[in-house]
Amino acid sequence: MAIDTVDKRRSVAVMPPVPDGSLATPDFQQIGWLYRGIAIQIPDSDTDLLDEIGAWLAAQSVASSSGEDGFFLGLGMMMDSTVLADRMIAVIETGGLAPDAATEVDRPGFQVITRGASTQSVSTAYPEAESKAEAASLALHAIAPGSLSGRHYVGIWATQSHFFLGYDEEGRPLFSQNFLAQRSRT
Repeated sequence: MAIDTVDKRRSVAVMPPVPDGSLATPDFQQIGWLYRGIAIQIPDSDTDLLDEIGAWLAAQSVASSSGEDGFFLGLGMMMDSTVLADRMIAVIETGGLAPDAATEVDRPGFQVITRGASTQSVSTAYPEAESKAEAASLALHAIAPGSLSGRHYVGIWATQSHFFLGYDEEGRPLFSQNFLAQRSRT
């Protein structure tokens, strides 16, 4: 770890980098008063968590982005539109637990919200939505250790059973359930 460049020497002296028309990670390290000679790794966003969980639910035929399984899949939000069908499952990130530094394991949390058809048009909307919430729960709770989209998961566990939230303004039943995942950082 030699101090063998002008910018490394400048970072030790707490001076800004020599302007060269570009900004790279070492430049940001130096600007932030860190030594630019040691590479830091910036963690990826947890948007891949939503993609991985969504892909798993689609593979288990719980919901899909096309709605071919009867329920549309929304990642990050519950879409409310007259263009989309009423039946939808949304996967939304929530607060998890602090990462475990000793084992390099992240513990993100997420919520699954299931919305059924309008009770004004479908008499079985409530039991249908509850059944789909249960299918999502069974697909996710206690997943065996393995890989989802290349990242190793220790497991995923429900933090409580699914529960009825009530009806939205369109008379559609809503169910929710929270989960905690444990997965490798890479």
